[in-house]
Amino acid sequence: MRIIIAPDSFKESMTAVQAAEAIELGVRDVWPSASCRLMPLSDGGEGIGDILTTVLGGVQVPVGVHDARGHWRQAHIGWVERERLAVVESALAVGLGLIEANERDIMTATSRGVGEMLTAALDLDPTRIILGLGGTATNDGGAGMLQALGVGLVDAAGQALSPGGAALLDLASVDFAELDPRWALVRLDIACDVSNPLTGPQGASAIFGPQKGATANQVEVLDRALVHLAAMINSPDSDQPGIGAAGGMALGLVTLLSAKLTPGIELVLDACGFDEQVAGSDLVLTGEGSIDSQTAAGKTPLGVARAAARHGVGTIVFAGKVNCPLISPFQAMVAISDHETSLRTALANGPANLRAAVARTLASWGK
Repeated sequence: MRIIIAPDSFKESMTAVQAAEAIELGVRDVWPSASCRLMPLSDGGEGIGDILTTVLGGVQVPVGVHDARGHWRQAHIGWVERERLAVVESALAVGLGLIEANERDIMTATSRGVGEMLTAALDLDPTRIILGLGGTATNDGGAGMLQALGVGLVDAAGQALSPGGAALLDLASVDFAELDPRWALVRLDIACDVSNPLTGPQGASAIFGPQKGATANQVEVLDRALVHLAAMINSPDSDQPGIGAAGGMALGLVTLLSAKLTPGIELVLDACGFDEQVAGSDLVLTGEGSIDSQTAAGKTPLGVARAAARHGVGTIVFAGKVNCPLISPFQAMVAISDHETSLRTALANGPANLRAAVARTLASWGK
């Protein structure tokens, strides 16, 4: 029995690596002689930097950045010398998980730290940069990031725009004169895990704002702010699928730097050689924190299942919560804890619950 184990992280419970290890333990509880290939993955959010850097044989380069609240912290970027490739993970700078719940403020959260990481990556003289979006605390349309890259965003009084999405309503002019000319020589690929547009009922503010603490009134303000930003930079890209990822962070990069949006899981699967690994396997096991209506928008498990299906290999997905009917081509979708368990308990017991769920499922598989 040859099994590919390829989960994403279970947010606030397990990293992708920890999830893969828990799944392997569950497999060996039932099939101790199985051949297991662990391939922890990411679709553009948390973990994409370390996963790609490791798979491609790169190194971590430390860099100091500002987090979403403007506090200084250490992060790192990946560097693959032989390919002149830098890998930047937004969540390492402005991740929601880096900010204590009582300190989160979506109205003033800034993406500046991502711009600082991109500048550090540019200084490595790359020919290509991969930027992973997802897991951020921000909804500023990438305004803070653009400021860190040299784009002048000023209000009617000629002052630099304040941090955060709400301040975008005061944006009066945009100056590109200080944007680094080296960007014209670099290919910038943005790995995103959603297909949402910038604004509207399916946009960044409406769909992801509440997850970051936004009230209904704040969602309305932030949505208008992003509409204004798109108009001010003359962007034709606000309806592009995925442009609403990470609070609209990709907007300026696509419009100003000709960055290309790519489903993150496709990019990662290609870099990891997933097709070569899955060919000839008997089963694929994957997972993430929640399986729901957003899973079909480009999340890791579905990308894995579709790739496996091309080789005639079935996939079982495990998740903390399963909130939708069976999605093709999954063979089964398994919740690792019941609805009566509190969220706090479920998160704390994630690895043990995942191991147990895998063992239970495989023990009855094929019966």
